[in-house]
Amino acid sequence: MSKLLSAAGLATLVLLTGCKTGFNRTHSQPKDPNPPPCAKEASNPNLSPEGRRVFKMLAGLTCSDIAFDGYIMGQNAGFGNEIAASSGERTYAALITAVDTATTHLPGLVSIDYEHDQIFTLDQLKQANQKLIDHWKAGGLVSISWSPKNPWNTSSLLYSDNVSLTSLVDDSTSAYDDWRERLDVIADALKELKDAGVPVLWLPLQKRTRDPFWGGPGGSHINGETGNASRYTDLWEDMYEYFKEKELNNLLWVYSPGEGPSGTTSGPAGKSATWAYPGEKFVDVVAGIARNDSLAIKDYQALIDLERPFGMAEYSPTPAELGGALSKTPKTFDARTYADRLHGSYKAAGFWVSWHNTSASINDDEDVVSYMSLIDSDHLKDLTDRNYILSVERITEHKLRD
Repeated sequence: MSKLLSAAGLATLVLLTGCKTGFNRTHSQPKDPNPPPCAKEASNPNLSPEGRRVFKMLAGLTCSDIAFDGYIMGQNAGFGNEIAASSGERTYAALITAVDTATTHLPGLVSIDYEHDQIFTLDQLKQANQKLIDHWKAGGLVSISWSPKNPWNTSSLLYSDNVSLTSLVDDSTSAYDDWRERLDVIADALKELKDAGVPVLWLPLQKRTRDPFWGGPGGSHINGETGNASRYTDLWEDMYEYFKEKELNNLLWVYSPGEGPSGTTSGPAGKSATWAYPGEKFVDVVAGIARNDSLAIKDYQALIDLERPFGMAEYSPTPAELGGALSKTPKTFDARTYADRLHGSYKAAGFWVSWHNTSASINDDEDVVSYMSLIDSDHLKDLTDRNYILSVERITEHKLRD
């Protein structure tokens, strides 16, 4: 990691980043005199002191009334305990430490998903936790999403005809009991982080505005209805209250919908990004998803209008399976695009998370790799050399977590 700046160097850095320079105005206009405010307090009055500091930090990076500008650089490190493996493409060493080695800047935010590809055991999740605890202790932030398998078909994330979201919050059903058992494993894993003093950006049930997923609009269809968002929000609120009962006061709840068809209207690909928003009593942070080569965020205005601290939970070039370039050559994405796009068009964003590499079989050919991780991007050091890109080192230097 890079060394702390001298007093003179720090003064120069502050001058370069500036106070209220407009980098993070909550509108895309660079000199909006009256941007809308964000929430001043988190949803949980019993949030841990560490969680309060992280909330204040994120609000400061989004809202106009805090005098610091910047974007936290984040990297996803896969699912379950992949981050803790001794070798592989989704380990902490391969995706996080490697960025530090290449640039002298460790990604400020590390994210994983507690499920997605498979249902992991508590011991496996605790293996992942150790890497997350280490990252927090080093000065960074931690984000965990939970993309649970379909409760009626645990081999899939997708919708099936027997989905009934209401049964998951109805304590007279067997589905409720099974769902509670799964929640208990997740809660036990999160408690280990709580006991270690680690606040978590918690993103449950991501992308559920999209039709394919079991908890999305398809699962909200009852008797021919076109989709009742309350069935999703009831599920969210039930989890929120259950985890509060378990005193998981280290969680910052992050609403992270799938990318809307147009950003504001519904369509065949799903609902708008705000269709199933649970409301400010149950949400602390809003985080969008965008996967395209220009890093355009079409839901930007709709999401910042929710007036919560804002970032990008998954931000990447177009993967091959979605029609991206069928290139097998690494380092084809220009990492400077993250800074150029956010700094130029989306100033309210306080953080982003680059996705890990993926592979897909195209036209029954061999797998095509989509290089989306920071370490496999071109001009990575040029990105981290920008003073407003917040690595662990810069978070520490500016005492942003204090």
